[in-house]
Amino acid sequence: MNIKNFIPLIGSCFRVISLIVILILLSSIAAFGDDIKIDPGKAEMSPWPESEIIRDLKIPAGNVLELYKANDYIKSGSKKRARLGWIENGGWAKYGPVDFGQGGIRTFKARVSSNTKGGYIRINTSDEGFVGKCVVRSTGDWEKWKIVSCNLTRNVTGIQYVTLKFSGRGSGWLFNIDWIEFSP
Repeated sequence: MNIKNFIPLIGSCFRVISLIVILILLSSIAAFGDDIKIDPGKAEMSPWPESEIIRDLKIPAGNVLELYKANDYIKSGSKKRARLGWIENGGWAKYGPVDFGQGGIRTFKARVSSNTKGGYIRINTSDEGFVGKCVVRSTGDWEKWKIVSCNLTRNVTGIQYVTLKFSGRGSGWLFNIDWIEFSP
């Protein structure tokens, strides 16, 4: 017997076995399919693990996923909190996933300090894109804090990532951020 005679037979057997495995898998899915009930009134499952979703809408500014041209740091003393500092023109910070709920969010606030001319915070979300811009003015010192706020251009709902983009006049540091907050 020549081995070349068995090659077509082996290929045919492989195809038959593959077909049998596929049929078994499909019948298993069909058997369990009757037990699956979909309630259209229920919310869809989140693509994020529950432990990663930020539900408190007052977020320490240094609790970032990613950042560029800025640094996160822990303020020592009695109020240990992750802050964002040394923010430069063109920098950004990404947060999330943040749960804005179904009612929606219309306002952004940030506790900031600046010993320069300040700059701007542009608020962007993963679903809506640009949703607002806050002006940050000089507070007169890097440790003198003020709260800035702005209305968002649209109602933000659901679970989304938030990216803050920083801009200002000139070069060097623009401002620091202690915390950010979203509210209805």
